[in-house]
Amino acid sequence: TPDGDDWVVAAEGYDALGLPRPGALPPTITLDDPELEADVTKAEASWQTPRQHKPVRTRADSKQALVIGLLQRPEGATIAQIMEATGWQQHTVRGTLAGTLKKRLGLTINSSKEAGGQRVYRIAAQPESTVTDAEAA
Repeated sequence: TPDGDDWVVAAEGYDALGLPRPGALPPTITLDDPELEADVTKAEASWQTPRQHKPVRTRADSKQALVIGLLQRPEGATIAQIMEATGWQQHTVRGTLAGTLKKRLGLTINSSKEAGGQRVYRIAAQPESTVTDAEAA
């Protein structure tokens, strides 16, 4: 019929589509098996374990180290100054401040508006894990 209500699909059709046959119940899973329960417990424990981050080091001759040096100065640095020193575009500088320095290296970046209306960025504190290779030598 045009409304399609009386179509019948054979069991093989359900198999070909990868669908369960009507009336067939899915297999039941019980956790009565001690080996399975131990595996599930072990897997759940690994999900809850926080990942240990490796200390991140910055090469002394990299642009990233240059940016960190500019931000560590008492006067800090503006985005324009960082752009001039690195040759980066503005969106790259902002991405470096937010992504690499704040998230990846864990540095605290403070910003303030100076009298001229420009925003100046400074590093508040430097964790030991972000020491450059030159400083460590």
